[in-house]
Amino acid sequence: MPIDGSPLIEYTKHYPSISFDVRYSYRKTKLGMLYFAAQPLESKDEACYDYDFLYGQINGQMQLQIGFKDFLFPMTKDFHHRLDMLYDALMEEYVNFIHSQL
Repeated sequence: MPIDGSPLIEYTKHYPSISFDVRYSYRKTKLGMLYFAAQPLESKDEACYDYDFLYGQINGQMQLQIGFKDFLFPMTKDFHHRLDMLYDALMEEYVNFIHSQL
């Protein structure tokens, strides 16, 4: 959905199998670039505030670039595995996004 007054079109996908919510966005004028912000479900507080853990973009060469927010999060083997699965989900979404723009 377009955000009022913004050139971005944004949508959210829930990945319950890896306990992540991901907000995707793109610009109609810059197809080929998909932006995202991901949040592990356990980081949502009781008031349902969103604290995105990592953000990034995937460009036309299918190169994933990420940034992490300024807070600490416990890195466990399970969480590391979920990040790996998140990578796969992000790349799959990018391929679907590109195909939908053709």
